[in-house]
Amino acid sequence: MLTFPTQHFNLNGNHASLPNLETLIVEGHGFHDLPHGLWKLKKLRHLEGMLCMTKSCSSHFIYDVFLSFRGFTQYGFTDRLYHALCERGITTFRDDENLRVGDRIRDTLLEAIERSRISIAVLCKDYASSTWCLDELVQIMKCWNNGKHQPVLPIFYQVEPSDVRRQRNQYEKNMMKHEDRYGKDSHHIKAWTLALHQVADLSGVTCKVKSYESEIIKKIVEEVSEKLPLEPLYIKHPIGFDSHFEVVESLWI
Repeated sequence: MLTFPTQHFNLNGNHASLPNLETLIVEGHGFHDLPHGLWKLKKLRHLEGMLCMTKSCSSHFIYDVFLSFRGFTQYGFTDRLYHALCERGITTFRDDENLRVGDRIRDTLLEAIERSRISIAVLCKDYASSTWCLDELVQIMKCWNNGKHQPVLPIFYQVEPSDVRRQRNQYEKNMMKHEDRYGKDSHHIKAWTLALHQVADLSGVTCKVKSYESEIIKKIVEEVSEKLPLEPLYIKHPIGFDSHFEVVESLWI
């Protein structure tokens, strides 16, 4: 891994202590190679411009990971996975924390999927009971199929991939309820069925009832880290980083 001397990134004092930004770009140092202190500044939009060879390559994305999950796992497996990703410095979207009052929630979720580099679908036994989860999955698979192949990592949480693919057992019961509501030949049913079939065909992670979930979560975080590109995200600087932002901006202008 490429590293830089920590003192070169001191933003609290002399401007001259900052590295030569053109050198960083030319030498191709990646964003994930920066020391921990500067890692916290990844949401500075001008720092993004300095560290990325082409702005267009990352300007579309504002999240590293989108988590799609059902309530069954919300306060257990998914919560632990979410915090493990965040602790690794991976910007992760989950709807119970990122949505603001007054947003058009469904539209916000679909946009978050489109603007995430990787989607993780935690497919538990009651995932298909939620039309929101199914709509998310349709959008996830659209982004996977749109030519850019945004990575999708399915996690089969206490459910067999074949049950998801063929809508068997609890998945069959849930889909039958949706068919009663929308009609067996409706656009919704066809889109949801196709998305379930497609995601189940992808290589994923299986978490059985008797599994060491901490080890599985560690494996997932490692796999996500390896798949993420080095370019930073296009996110405005967070509250509390204004003074650092002004320093970086002054050097950029």
